[in-house]
Amino acid sequence: MKLSGGNQHIMSLSTTLFFPDRTLTLHWQGGTPADLSPDIPITQASAVAFTPEGNIVLIANEAGKWTLPGGTVEQGETITETLRRELWEEACAEVTEEVYLGAVLVEDPANPAGLPRYYQTRFWARVVLRPFIPQFETVGRCEVIPSTFVATINWQTKDFAQLLFTEALRQETNHPLGRAS
Repeated sequence: MKLSGGNQHIMSLSTTLFFPDRTLTLHWQGGTPADLSPDIPITQASAVAFTPEGNIVLIANEAGKWTLPGGTVEQGETITETLRRELWEEACAEVTEEVYLGAVLVEDPANPAGLPRYYQTRFWARVVLRPFIPQFETVGRCEVIPSTFVATINWQTKDFAQLLFTEALRQETNHPLGRAS
């Protein structure tokens, strides 16, 4: 992990995940969506979503694992449209504000879906929670205090969870309504 400058923005992070049938390499790319290669598809948008009280919203999938709300970009959608739709569908969370944090470039040469490289975009979001009605693959929703986010999220790549948390917390802390610490 490389850090730069006084604000400690994370410039790069890469890791490799090994599975019995394939190997994935993940690369963090900060910046703006314009910095992403137009030749590589964006397949996902998700967010570290903060409530007005400063908690982070997570959702549980059918396997009972806690993760970020978000999902697949549909034909004709922008990534912010995807983000807003998916947070509503998965977490019953209305996005009132979002900021792009970066993307994970996934290199997956043995991908059964046929995409050898794709981006998964990540955002900070402010949300208002509505009554939770489980639908699709989401079976639960919880709010966690920021200090428990990395330990609670069920990601194999805790370094990526920490990176994303750091960037989202920086955004939350600098937000006029930010309460997280």
